[in-house]
Amino acid sequence: MFAVNCSREKLILRSINRLPQLGLAAAAAILFWGAITVEAADLVGRLGMAATGVGFLAIAWAFFPKQTITFDRAAGTIVNERQRIGRTDRQTIQLTAIKRAHVERNTSDGSPTERLALLTDTASIPLETAFGPSSRDDLAKRINDWLTM
Repeated sequence: MFAVNCSREKLILRSINRLPQLGLAAAAAILFWGAITVEAADLVGRLGMAATGVGFLAIAWAFFPKQTITFDRAAGTIVNERQRIGRTDRQTIQLTAIKRAHVERNTSDGSPTERLALLTDTASIPLETAFGPSSRDDLAKRINDWLTM
């Protein structure tokens, strides 16, 4: 995730994970094509190829969205938009409800992982769907600096 716009009025963060998504979609297309055109009379093999293609598409859809988070001072909102293959989800949060940004930390197989979240009086709202290996501290600082501008 990186900042694409930072002004007094707006802070826009974007995460584009299109490469894995496109790779998985291409693999799925090849498997579907193979299942349709293979000369084998093996129905189980064809169904297996098609099912594997569906699995690749499901992974691309679930784990690699294009994400844009817009902090808008004039509108008084934060809009978290996730674009997946064939679907866009939007979450709107009132800017006044946010106390600060912070990094949630976890450990996976002994390796530290992190994700960006916003704190309110009552909850921690994750901005990312999954924990990742790269540091989010700079992003949390940038958000907190923008919130206190």
